[in-house]
Amino acid sequence: MKNLLRSGRRIWTDMIALILALVMIVIVAAQFSTRTVFYGDTAYDLSSGWVTEDGQSISLNEAEPGVVTLTHALSDMALTDKCLCLKSSDTFLDISIDGELVYHYAPTHRNVIGHSYGNYIHTIHLPADAQEVSMTLTPIYRNDTADIRFASVEDPAGFIVRIFRQGIPGFTACLIMVVFGIIMILLEITGGRIVSDQPMGFLPLGVFSVIIGIWSMNDTYVLQVITGRPAIIKVLGYLCMMLIAYPPVSFIATAAKKRSTPLLPVLVALIAVNFLTTIILAGAGLVDPHYMLLFSHANIVIAMCMTVFLMVQAVRNKQIENRFLITIVIGMTAALIGVGIDLIRFWFVRNSEYGASPFTRAGVLIFIIAEGIHLLREKNRLLIEQGNAEMMKKLAYSDALTKLPNRAAYYEKEESLRKTPQKCAIIMLDINWLKKANDEFGHAEGDRHIIAAAGVIRECLSALGTCYRIGGDEFAAILDTGDVQAVEQALAGMEQAAADYNRREKPPVPLQLAYGYAIYAPEEMELDAAQNTADQRMYDMKRMMKAIR
Repeated sequence: MKNLLRSGRRIWTDMIALILALVMIVIVAAQFSTRTVFYGDTAYDLSSGWVTEDGQSISLNEAEPGVVTLTHALSDMALTDKCLCLKSSDTFLDISIDGELVYHYAPTHRNVIGHSYGNYIHTIHLPADAQEVSMTLTPIYRNDTADIRFASVEDPAGFIVRIFRQGIPGFTACLIMVVFGIIMILLEITGGRIVSDQPMGFLPLGVFSVIIGIWSMNDTYVLQVITGRPAIIKVLGYLCMMLIAYPPVSFIATAAKKRSTPLLPVLVALIAVNFLTTIILAGAGLVDPHYMLLFSHANIVIAMCMTVFLMVQAVRNKQIENRFLITIVIGMTAALIGVGIDLIRFWFVRNSEYGASPFTRAGVLIFIIAEGIHLLREKNRLLIEQGNAEMMKKLAYSDALTKLPNRAAYYEKEESLRKTPQKCAIIMLDINWLKKANDEFGHAEGDRHIIAAAGVIRECLSALGTCYRIGGDEFAAILDTGDVQAVEQALAGMEQAAADYNRREKPPVPLQLAYGYAIYAPEEMELDAAQNTADQRMYDMKRMMKAIR
């Protein structure tokens, strides 16, 4: 029953995990549909209408690579209580109103963090009589284009609310991915090995989900605004990018039962080299961590090749069951395509409206859901099989009449004591006059006699050890103590319990138990000698009782 209850709780946990996975899909769909920023009557869209120093009119996404200075007229706008609002990514800003510098954003960090601050939101107050605004935009990295998005003149509170509304779906999706990953990790820790001697794959799947979720949060702007430390969020993204290659390879190796593959230590070595090299070179000021992303991306590509190789090998060697193979192919294909597209976009399509990770997020969601569903089904299947096995074992080692462990269980305990000797008390017991109860009052009365004896023995001795029914009228107990006083006190209580039963129930044949015990000390005697001593003392007591009667 306890196992069934545990299984039920696990199933509910699994159901919650699946529900969260489905919510992920809804959230991702919502985030793509809410990317557009809408402007009301009190907001002015400044995404276009900027004038370069040579008089050319352009929009913000048409700026040339390198440092640019852009100017926009404000004379036809109602500026009371308004701010210049915009989002930037890895771009230093100098903003002037009517020729006067009013805002400078060029944060500096320690070498190990690098120059990048990631993404940030800016709101700069505008005087009511301002005529024009100028922005000098300096990309942090050479040959890059200034990344300024959603520039507008409006109430800053409204802008922040709109940005949060835009970022919340993506942030929620990332948060759910993290929660889903934690659930997977907990399932591995609490139940992954209970039903199997081998890891089931919840751990690498969960770690992968957590890393992807944390990394993708960089796109949402929510953490940057909440913490006010965009550079720290960017560094967290760097760390995730370094580690992201390992979990999927580990998962496929687990699924293919190839945990001993040399590919895993090779990949760990590559990740460690990348991490240490980045820390050393960045800390010394020799290279910015941004440029080390090339090596993280190279490790990701290597990991993608490793996963394909392991999958092909597993299929050839038939090491993955057919019911798992389909989900792996679907999930891994989606994840590989998503990661591959975003890697290409990172190097060739800059300043994307959708951030750096939308395709990775979608592909990984498919991967997580596909593999998570399979693992949960497999876990529940193994739990059912384990429950059936435990039930069969319980039936095989339990006496049907008294529900005490039977002779087979007693022999198993004997073997355990032979392999791992420990001091204990061995008690042999026998029911007197059972034959008389059977012959004169029927076997039903005999069974009641046996059940009563088992109840008395269990009540008085089970607190100190385990009681067994090893024959028709024979019982035994192995107590986890070598204290003679404790043993004799328990046996005296058993005699009193038998007397109380006779007085209360008035059976036609009074319940009487003969017993003998011996203290088994491994350093002093053999187990067989202790059993024989206890058995002989029981028979001596039995003869004495019958002689008195």
